[in-house]
Amino acid sequence: MDAFLSASAGILTELEVEYREIEISGCWANISPKGAVHLPHSHPNNYLSGIYYVHTADGADSVTFYDPSDINGIFAPQLRAANKYNYKEYTIPAKPGRLVVFPSWLRHGVPENTSDQFRISISFNIVFSDFAETIAIPKWDGLPLNLDALRE
Repeated sequence: MDAFLSASAGILTELEVEYREIEISGCWANISPKGAVHLPHSHPNNYLSGIYYVHTADGADSVTFYDPSDINGIFAPQLRAANKYNYKEYTIPAKPGRLVVFPSWLRHGVPENTSDQFRISISFNIVFSDFAETIAIPKWDGLPLNLDALRE
């Protein structure tokens, strides 16, 4: 758990995100036999999410992230070649010991395990411990209220 928190803190520092403290809001193991698939999804009410790969095998060794922009269905020029900068999805190879951390809002999924071996990973979500006190409060002051004018 400390490694997940440390990696997430490093990412927040690199992103220049100001925060007081973070915590793991959820952590679980995924043990996926042959035929298992994780359909595209996101992790609402969290800021970062991560996957740590414990065991993978050929045919059970990737995670795919999907472009969240709406433009894909509206304007799609012909590509000379698909690459990580212009394609609507991006697949990252999974290998034991790899930690992948990403924004919780980013849709992702795991293709079918076609291997005869289990795909084993540990996933987690990160939130700001003081979210209600520091982030969720309105970021505006509003207009001054003149009670005397209302009484007239």
